[in-house]
Amino acid sequence: MNNLTNLLNNSGITTMQESASELLDRFGLNWKVDKLPLTLPGGADSGFCGVVRADTRKTFATCKDGYEPYQNSELLELVNRSAEETGLKLDKGGMFKGGALVHLQLENSLLEGIGENKDTIRRWVTAINSHDGSTALRWGLTNMTISCQNSFWYAYRGLDSSIKHTGTMRDRIAETVKNIRKVQEVEKTLYETFFKLADAPVEKIHISQAVKTILGIDLDRKATDKEVSQYQLNRVRDLSGAISREMQQKGNTLWGLFSGVTYYTTHLAPGKESGREQSKAVGSSFHKDNKVLNQLVEVTS
Repeated sequence: MNNLTNLLNNSGITTMQESASELLDRFGLNWKVDKLPLTLPGGADSGFCGVVRADTRKTFATCKDGYEPYQNSELLELVNRSAEETGLKLDKGGMFKGGALVHLQLENSLLEGIGENKDTIRRWVTAINSHDGSTALRWGLTNMTISCQNSFWYAYRGLDSSIKHTGTMRDRIAETVKNIRKVQEVEKTLYETFFKLADAPVEKIHISQAVKTILGIDLDRKATDKEVSQYQLNRVRDLSGAISREMQQKGNTLWGLFSGVTYYTTHLAPGKESGREQSKAVGSSFHKDNKVLNQLVEVTS
């Protein structure tokens, strides 16, 4: 194989498949994590180690000596080989919090025909791992609505891999494939829910409840000017505008309402774009998006 690769390279022809190093470079994950001993003043051993990103020296967490970092390269190998087993394509990757959390995404097929505008959703099965101890390796779903570039992260908890440092690679791949299959089963239910929302008419109470969940502001309660700041009024204006625009495009339905919510949290919530993306995946917007979805699901039950 090496001779074939060399021959192709010397001929000016390149192989289509990226190497592990090239993939890590493309995703911004081509760096290691070190476990370094921490000492007390005077040089005595503290009994703890620091989990440190090797290239930037950013310390993610402290740990006991028995802890072994799960390197990005190990995660890539596991996800990539599992992708081959499932027929999915390793498509995207990245990190949050300076690398404290990393993610890799397997692209699934498109979902089409949702709402009055027959919207299309790009779908990924997403693996998230942490170097700061905030989560074990877990699997979930990430979606992006094509028409408005809204993202929605949906994590199905309880799929943490407990064998990433144990057993053979074959065992780890088998467990990962099983987790991916479980996520795909959850995915079917999620998208059935989206179509139900697209058929359910929206009412004022649903909008008020969504605004209260996202902003903590009760639209049905009369408040004095002193109780509502200009900042809060601006947030209500942005969220209400997003809901109105999305409902005009996608219909006066619960799907249109939910699309307005995800548009706001994706594009208009306070903060920089990178901060909004992180919040959508692992922060407050993630929890608020999913809480609104659960509230709307109850309406259709």
